[in-house]
Amino acid sequence: MSAKAPYPIKDYQDASQYPARKSVNAWRWEFLRRNPEYQAFHAEHKDCDPRKFTVWQFGLRSLYDPIFDDAYQGMLPPASIIQLPTFEDVEKWEHVSGYTADPGVFMLLRNLTELQYQGDTLVTINRALPIEPQLDAIRESVARKNELDGVNPAFKRDQSAKWPLYLRVLDGKAANASDDEIAAAVYPDADNVYPDYPGRKVTKAAAKQARYLSEIFATKSFSPEK
Repeated sequence: MSAKAPYPIKDYQDASQYPARKSVNAWRWEFLRRNPEYQAFHAEHKDCDPRKFTVWQFGLRSLYDPIFDDAYQGMLPPASIIQLPTFEDVEKWEHVSGYTADPGVFMLLRNLTELQYQGDTLVTINRALPIEPQLDAIRESVARKNELDGVNPAFKRDQSAKWPLYLRVLDGKAANASDDEIAAAVYPDADNVYPDYPGRKVTKAAAKQARYLSEIFATKSFSPEK
C-alpha cells in the first residue's frame, strides 16, 4: 500500500542523504518527486495502462516511482544542443533494408514536440556565422516572447547551492515535523528564540521557495506575472 501524499523521500535530519550539485533534470526530479500532486498521481495510476493517461504535464515521458533516485533520465530534455536529422541522414535511411518514412517522421515529430514543450523554444544557429550576435538575438526574442505571454522564468538566478536544504525542508514538512524541529536539523546556526525566531522564519521562507520549485521548475512550467 502506497504512503499517502505528501510523504517524505529521505530523512530530513540526515544531511548525507541529500545531493550535491546535479544536472538540471536531476534537480527537477528531486523537486518533482516531492510534489504532492505527482505523488498522488503516481499512487492512482501506477497500475494503470500507460496508454490511458499522460504525464507530460509533469515534464515526464513516463510515470516513475518517486522512490527512484535516477528516474530523471526519463524526463523531458532540458535546454541542450540536439542534433536533428539532416538531409544526409535521410538519404542513408533510404538505403536501409526495410526502411519506410513513417518511423523517421514519428521520431522527428516527437523530438520537435519535446523540444517545444511548455517553456522550451526551438531555435537555430548558423555555425558559419559569429555566434555572439546570434545569441543576443535569441535572448531578445525569448525575453520579448515571455513579455507577450505575460510569464516569468521559474527563477532568474542560480540558487542551486540552497536546493539540498530546500529538499530537506520539504521532506521535514511531509514528515509532519514542526518548523522548530526542521530548523534545528536543517538550520542549526539560526537561533530559534523569542522574540524573532530566525530559525522558524528561514524555514518558512525555504518551504515557500521549495514548493514553488516543485510546482514550477520541476514541471518545466512558467510563473505567471504578479
